[in-house]
Amino acid sequence: MENNIFKISCATYFASVLAMIFFAFNPNMDVAPEILSYMQWWYSQPNTVLEGLLSKLGFIVFVVSLIGVVALFFRKKLGGYLFLPSILFIVATEWLAPGYVPRSSLDANIDTIASISAGFIICALIFSEKLEIFKHNKSFKPTPESGAV
Repeated sequence: MENNIFKISCATYFASVLAMIFFAFNPNMDVAPEILSYMQWWYSQPNTVLEGLLSKLGFIVFVVSLIGVVALFFRKKLGGYLFLPSILFIVATEWLAPGYVPRSSLDANIDTIASISAGFIICALIFSEKLEIFKHNKSFKPTPESGAV
């Protein structure tokens, strides 16, 4: 049961991150013109050196977290070694990022779903030995009749 919940969490994280990417490049155009002009101004502001460095590093870490969660979906332990440090880096450096651009409530809800999924994945990784997430074919017992001994 916990393996299915773990897989659902991985798929939910992946889908919500893809939805956030989609909405970042295709924002809702039904917002007021004042908000659109503010967003254009916000994106036109130059980054400081630290912000530029963090954005490039954050993108790399973000891609590594997506690769890790795909590997975790297929219950590969290597995915945990990719996902856990990358998501912890993202959480730790989020306060260094500049203020957020105005977002719709849909964007905020998708971000919340991704955060909850990431939190569950982290907890499942911490307790993976107890939950036996990475034990494959635990119930397989070879017998002489099956020819597997």
